[in-house]
Amino acid sequence: MNLSQATALPSTPRGDATHTFARLVVWATLPLILFGGSITSLDAGMAVEGWLTVESSQGERLLWLYPIEDWFQNIGQFVEHSHRMVGTVVGLLAIGAVIAAFATGASSTARKVTILALVAVCVQGTIGGFRVLENSPQLAFLHGALGQAVFATLVAAAVVTSPRWTAAAPVAHESASSLKALATRATVSVYVMIVSGAWLRHTNDPLALSLHLLLLFAVLAAVVLLFKRLLDFKGGLAHLATSGRRLSWIIKAQVTLGVLAFLAVMVWYGPSATGVHDSILPTLHVLGGALLLGQCLAIRLWVGRLLKQEVAA
Repeated sequence: MNLSQATALPSTPRGDATHTFARLVVWATLPLILFGGSITSLDAGMAVEGWLTVESSQGERLLWLYPIEDWFQNIGQFVEHSHRMVGTVVGLLAIGAVIAAFATGASSTARKVTILALVAVCVQGTIGGFRVLENSPQLAFLHGALGQAVFATLVAAAVVTSPRWTAAAPVAHESASSLKALATRATVSVYVMIVSGAWLRHTNDPLALSLHLLLLFAVLAAVVLLFKRLLDFKGGLAHLATSGRRLSWIIKAQVTLGVLAFLAVMVWYGPSATGVHDSILPTLHVLGGALLLGQCLAIRLWVGRLLKQEVAA
């Protein structure tokens, strides 16, 4: 087929409330990941005791009534309480996406994916709460590893609720099946590497570091091959090429951040950060992992939506 003549992806109509809320959830989750990563980097997971009701200098308070002077008392309390407050915003926006999906008569798929996103956010928040109540390192690891999967779920909701997704028509292509398999492999390998990174950050286990570095080669092989194959798409399928270029930028930035984070932890500052200056690089590396995972999953979804296997004559 002539890719330049394909018209699979019309321009996005404006004003879709469900998609707007879904995108806002994704954007709000980015600072949530930054604050969450900072908590691990600074070992500030118990800086504010309690969950829905928390301990403060003025006694027990509801989470949302935590005294501002305690909030800004030190870096640990600031990042811990900020993480919880941004998490509240993410939860409210996820509720808004579900309400919008039903109020505006969105498709059954859009309703289901917004509900799934809300459930994922609630489960993640609950695990985070019990992590504090139980002071559990195991739940801290689970909260960190699962958080990236939740972010990917939110990205999927933003993709599937897009009017462009609804309007797109699949185009027959000889490489549809292989591209789907490659995008799936890239997504899975990135997430497995993220889990190994969470294991490393929460335990400083040398075995976790070895596994993390070993998985780097599998991730690079899958991601590089994926974005190179996507760059050839043109015309109505140019969105795939754009996604491929975005993926190439993210993987380059993530590898760079990984090297800098390794130097920060192993050479410059040591594994125990004491301030923003020595926690920022590992934390940004965590955010980079989330963006990489989200982009790989978005590409997998779009490849499945825009391409169908061409049947041999």
